[in-house]
Amino acid sequence: MEYTTPEVQPPDLRDYYADLGVPQTASAQDIKRAHHKLVMQYHPDKQGSGAGPDAHEFRRVREAFEHLRDEVNRSIYNAIYPTIREEWIQYHRWEAYRIQQEELRREQIAKAEQFRQEQIARAEKLRQEQIAKAEELRQRREKERLAREHREREKREARHREAMRRAREAQRAAEKAEMERVVRQWKEELAMKRSQEVARKAREQQEQMARERLREQKEQEAAERSSEVARKAERERELAAKERLKSILRQEKQDVIASYWAKFRVVPDDEKTNSYEEAIDSIGHHDSASSFLADEPVILQPPHPTTL
Repeated sequence: MEYTTPEVQPPDLRDYYADLGVPQTASAQDIKRAHHKLVMQYHPDKQGSGAGPDAHEFRRVREAFEHLRDEVNRSIYNAIYPTIREEWIQYHRWEAYRIQQEELRREQIAKAEQFRQEQIARAEKLRQEQIAKAEELRQRREKERLAREHREREKREARHREAMRRAREAQRAAEKAEMERVVRQWKEELAMKRSQEVARKAREQQEQMARERLREQKEQEAAERSSEVARKAERERELAAKERLKSILRQEKQDVIASYWAKFRVVPDDEKTNSYEEAIDSIGHHDSASSFLADEPVILQPPHPTTL
C-alpha cells in the first residue's frame, strides 16, 4: 500500500534568520559573525566545487545576509516575519511528515520485497528439489541403461572372440596344409635337381677324361720328336696321372652319392634323418682319405634334416 500526501510548496520568502542560524532579536554584529562563519563553511573556493550543494547554501546565506544587513529591509521583513516563520514551520512539519511517510513506504516496500524474495526462495527450493529428484531418477535410469549396454557389449565381444578363435583355427589349418604342400613340392623339385646335377657331373667327367686321353696322345707324339719334350711330357704325364686319380676318386664319390640318393628316395620319411647322417659320415670319411690328391673336392648339399 502506498501513502500519498498533498504536495506543499515552500514559502516564497526565505526564513533569513533560520538560514543564518540566529534569532530575530540578533544584533547586526551577531548577523555578521554568523554570515562570516557560514561563508567560510560553504564558500565554493574552499570546497573546490562551484555547482554542488555547498554553492547553493552559499548563495542562500549570502542572500539572507544582504537582506538583513540593511536596516530598512530588515524592519520591513520583521513586520511580516511571524507569518513567514509560521509558513516555514508548517512547511517543515509537512516535510517531516512526508519524510516519515516516505520511510514508511520504503519499509513496506522492503517488507513486500522480502516476502517476495522468500516466496521466490521457497519456489526455487521446491524447484531445486524437483530437479534433484528428476536428476536422481535420470541417473538411476542412465545406470540401468549403461548396465544393459554393458551386458550386451560383453555378449557381443564374447561372440566376436569365439568367431575370431574359429577363424584363427581355420587359418592355421589352411596354413599347415599349404606348408605341407609346399614342402612336398620342394622335396620333389630338390630330388629332381640333384638327379640332374649328378647326370651333369657325370657328363663333365667323361668329357674331361676324353680330353685327357687326347692330350696324352699328343704328348706321346711330342716325346718321340725331342728328348726335352719327352722330359716335359713325363712331367705332364705325372700330372695327368694325378688328375686321373682325382677323377677316379670323384667318380667313386659320385657313385656313392648316386647310391645314397637312390636309397634315400625309397627310405620312409621318419628314417631319412638317420640315413642322411650315415651318408654324410661315409662321404666325409672318403673325403678325408683322398684330400691330399683332390684340389677341389665335390661338395654334397643335401636338404636340411628338419625339412625331410
